[in-house]
Amino acid sequence: MNEPSLLEWKMTIRMHTSSWKGLPFAGMESSGICLGQRILGKEGRANLSERKPLSDERFMHRRNVLLCGLNIRSEFMGATTGIALAPPVLVSYLQTRPELSAEYEFHFLDFRYEQTDDAIVSAVRASAPWLVGWSTYVWNIERVLLLSRLLKARLPGLRVILGGPHVSDPSVAEWLLQENPALDAVVRGEGEIPLADLLRGLLAPAENWEAPGITCRGSRREPASFPSAAILEQLGRSLSPYLSGVYPLDDPDGVFVNLQSSRGCRFACAYCAWGRTRVRQFPREVVLEELERVLSAPRLRGGFFIDADFFEDDAKACATLERLVERAPQAYWFMEGDPARVSERALSLLSRLSNCHVSFGLQSISPEALRLAGRPFTNLNEFAQSVRRVIQRVPALDARVGVICGLPGDTPETFRDTLEFALGLNPTFLWSSLLIPLPGTPFLREAKRYGIEHSGPPTFRLLATSTFPRHELERAVRLSAFVSLCHEFPALRIAAKSVGIRRGGLRPLLSVYEALEQRMETQGLAGDSFPSSAMANVDLYIPLREHCACRKNIAALYRALLGEAGWDLPPDSLSAVAEFLEDIEERFSPTADLRKVDPWQLKRSGRSAAPFLPGAVE
Repeated sequence: MNEPSLLEWKMTIRMHTSSWKGLPFAGMESSGICLGQRILGKEGRANLSERKPLSDERFMHRRNVLLCGLNIRSEFMGATTGIALAPPVLVSYLQTRPELSAEYEFHFLDFRYEQTDDAIVSAVRASAPWLVGWSTYVWNIERVLLLSRLLKARLPGLRVILGGPHVSDPSVAEWLLQENPALDAVVRGEGEIPLADLLRGLLAPAENWEAPGITCRGSRREPASFPSAAILEQLGRSLSPYLSGVYPLDDPDGVFVNLQSSRGCRFACAYCAWGRTRVRQFPREVVLEELERVLSAPRLRGGFFIDADFFEDDAKACATLERLVERAPQAYWFMEGDPARVSERALSLLSRLSNCHVSFGLQSISPEALRLAGRPFTNLNEFAQSVRRVIQRVPALDARVGVICGLPGDTPETFRDTLEFALGLNPTFLWSSLLIPLPGTPFLREAKRYGIEHSGPPTFRLLATSTFPRHELERAVRLSAFVSLCHEFPALRIAAKSVGIRRGGLRPLLSVYEALEQRMETQGLAGDSFPSSAMANVDLYIPLREHCACRKNIAALYRALLGEAGWDLPPDSLSAVAEFLEDIEERFSPTADLRKVDPWQLKRSGRSAAPFLPGAVE
């Protein structure tokens, strides 16, 4: 198995849209297609002849329910690929309902976004489904609607339903049914209970589609939404696709898993649909039993803990970290949380993991933006101290900070202040997400009140706010994507900090990156048009990343940075600059505390690095 590059691993970014962790969750892409307990090829073909025959003749004619995930573009997520969690969680739960398992056969398929429509449709058709359900998110909703139309055209008797956080708002669900005849129903909210009730109703001769948590067509074919369904109050083993054996852990290429020890969030931020339900914890014994099963996988690559705050339950977090240290300290582990809640014991355990990545959500430093978002005001001194404490105690930790661009109440100036503050924390990676007014959130339901202008369904792409004009918003998204790219290269971070303190002055770090971007724009790196998708920041970031995959282009960036510092180097110096960059990369890890780096101490044997260092005080 080829190990991913450090740059690929850095691409697993946790954005502000916490509802991506919608319950159940379908957030990561698979290494192929998964049907039931088998991994199929990446080409999307399913060989159903390999399926074992059912031993009981009564079950030979059960209806096939197929739940599907379609994941975010892999060039964004990189090598940290795992099967979308929502479909196997639902399959695991539904199989425990005897009245349903006697009548239905449950499977799931998982697709990469890069697969062609024909490949996906062929794989679905090969499984001979009676009903297909899609887990929807902002990044896949348009593609899912297209695939649903194609499937219905080729399989007219197929029933097609949608679920997931992007369709959980009744008004959005009704619009989808009104505008998309290929859809039969929408399952809103957490899917276990309403989907089970729907499937029970469909066993009736007249196929009753009406149930709590369901939006369907009435007798006159007009969409109608029924009251919200109950949620599972007790979380347990029935929701674990690992313990049930539904989720395959024997992929010869290795597995990257998604793990969840709680649902809900203690916050109720106006931009996030995830915090609409209270926090419920999986029992500690179930969490540890599930983890033991995962750690027994023959080729485990790592995993993503998708809890809102991994460190909220310190005892459970430390028990989990202890297992990771004992069983898989070299694997890649991702989590997010509140830096103030990371205990001393947790820090000690994190320091013993070789490839651990922790994200901290700053979002904004604007009091007005935080007030409108319904998010508790962040004490900046305490936040900074907490983040720096984590970085200092665990120098090898990949510590990341996330912010949001376009929050109501934020202005171009306050957003720049947020970026500057985040850069000053010296994180390993800084990610800025473009706000998405998600279905089910106050920011979408009361968009006019908050001054939000969006594109409407199905993606609700942010266009502007009353305090952030459209052209300024697009400019801020471009700049933040460029900053994210540059900041993940240690050599560029070192140089940018050096430029910021050149000649004894103190220049805002953001202005250094901004000037560098303007220099690179003259080379056509930035592109002419602004992406039209709801995830414009991703669509800007991906081509930048592809451009900088070439060592020569990174050297050109560094040369431009030196030019910004007043060091004008001739074009033929690129090879020497590239060699110098390698020297920096070798001597300083991506998680090095760059505040303690003295650029003048960087030397290659027999050659001084000083000619390429902009940080000297003259």
